[in-house]
Amino acid sequence: MKNKFKSSVLLQILVLSFFAGSMSTLNKYALEEVPTASFVAIRLLIVATLTLLVMKYYKQKASIKNFKKFVPVAIFWCLNFLLFAIGVQSTTSITAQFIHISIPMLTALMAMLLLRERLSWTQWSGVYIAALGVSGVIFANNSLSFSGHEFIGNIIVFSSALCFSIYAVLSKMKKFHDIKPAEMILIASILGSIIYLPFAVNEIGTGWIGNVSILSWLAVILVGIISTVFYIGMQSIIKSHGPSVATTNLYLIPIFTIFWASLILGEKLELIVMLGGLVSLAGVWMITRFSSRDSQVK
Repeated sequence: MKNKFKSSVLLQILVLSFFAGSMSTLNKYALEEVPTASFVAIRLLIVATLTLLVMKYYKQKASIKNFKKFVPVAIFWCLNFLLFAIGVQSTTSITAQFIHISIPMLTALMAMLLLRERLSWTQWSGVYIAALGVSGVIFANNSLSFSGHEFIGNIIVFSSALCFSIYAVLSKMKKFHDIKPAEMILIASILGSIIYLPFAVNEIGTGWIGNVSILSWLAVILVGIISTVFYIGMQSIIKSHGPSVATTNLYLIPIFTIFWASLILGEKLELIVMLGGLVSLAGVWMITRFSSRDSQVK
């Protein structure tokens, strides 16, 4: 039964990473015609709406009590969105992606301190092997930049990574055990929508709505749908296997991002990408292989 759970979580991570990898390409397409704040606000509204429908389908209820209880944690989820959107404007997207692979390491360290969730030496080896694989892919792209001009942007992107790690760890705390994963995402997406809507309303004056093509609207909707599946799925893995295991999908997303870019945009798929992907997958397998279901928080 344990081996079945271990295979299951690896498969979940693979599926989530596969679809999440398409978001960068879809984001790039949609953002050519849709302003940033409006794009994020619409995306979060779609996530909130679809998550509510998922909860209704499974007969789960959302409560004001849980909303008030979880908002202090959800704010870190929203800050990740906001800080990444700001930071990536001052650095390269590849550099931002590289910085974000620090999330699993940051999460594992914080989980060890706050949740007493300890990874075995085999799992820590998997963490570094997976990081090595995806780093090789990103370095091969030759678009990393840590120059003084982009230093502030890099710091802001790192801050967004830190916020997501904090969110992942805090959402696993014992006092939130009674809140379902879907309700957590509903609370976070509603809060994010409230934060972004004023900025989106301010952009309406530019008249962008009348200039958006059907394909760009389709890209926005697809990003919203994929985001819903990704965040509910990831939150479910956090609840069942802990944040250290759940965030390992961030080692695989850059690999799938390049795959989707080659499929949709016709970009060349290099051998180093496939080799790096296999190394990262081996690392993630090592982490999930030695994980336990329903990890206990002391």
